[in-house]
Amino acid sequence: MKNQIESLMEAHVKVQIGTYFSDCKQIEGSVIKYAYSKKIEDFYWNYAYNINCAIDKLPEEIQRIRDFSKEINRECTIYVTSETNPKNIAEIINPLELEEEVWMIYNEKNIEIENSKLRIEIIKNDIPSSTFMEIFDNSYSEAEEGATGYTGLPKEYLDCISNSKPASGVTSAHFIGIDNDNIPSAVASIFMFNGYAGLYNVGTHHDKRRKGFGAEISKQAISYALKNNCHTLFLQTQADSEVEELYSKIGFKRLFIGKFIKI
Repeated sequence: MKNQIESLMEAHVKVQIGTYFSDCKQIEGSVIKYAYSKKIEDFYWNYAYNINCAIDKLPEEIQRIRDFSKEINRECTIYVTSETNPKNIAEIINPLELEEEVWMIYNEKNIEIENSKLRIEIIKNDIPSSTFMEIFDNSYSEAEEGATGYTGLPKEYLDCISNSKPASGVTSAHFIGIDNDNIPSAVASIFMFNGYAGLYNVGTHHDKRRKGFGAEISKQAISYALKNNCHTLFLQTQADSEVEELYSKIGFKRLFIGKFIKI
């Protein structure tokens, strides 16, 4: 039986194939899987995972990963969790770069939404509207020094979202938060599969920040997933950041840390 970490990893890859991920392949002769994007080059959407081998087999497995990375023309990156074996893999392979993210889950059966500051428009379609894309672009495209969360995203992200075609069995919904001045101000997306729901694309227009819109639109997306019989909601963000603190206040709990390692 799959453990919770493995199940969440598989759910994340499943719901994002056709959007940010293009495909996921099991590497020949190995249990290792490689999820990758044909459009986005950065390591967030191009990495090997499910690494589970004895120390003496690691060089052979690393070579398989290198070969596959070369085949798809991506930098060689692996994703490490507490379930990765050997446990000290980062020390053994001497990584070139290391970045961490926290995985959080929401296991409550409901969520309270009081004194709403936003009117919510829900797009029950794989492809979000132009208004959604404009807010997302404003939220993420410009690099911000010292900013919390992901900024300075390449335009390929916009292309992936605007041409989203999730895999069979995956359903998605996109949310636009419209403020009391009737101005679209925040966005979020939910991708759902087999009782799992991933929260993605949460962003607030630069002119509308520090008003609680990010938390509120996240709650609306969570509520939608719960009404659609999702039992486990998850997200990833920077560990020990303001964003992690925000989601902790909403009701998400830290489950584990994932590490991107370039080799």
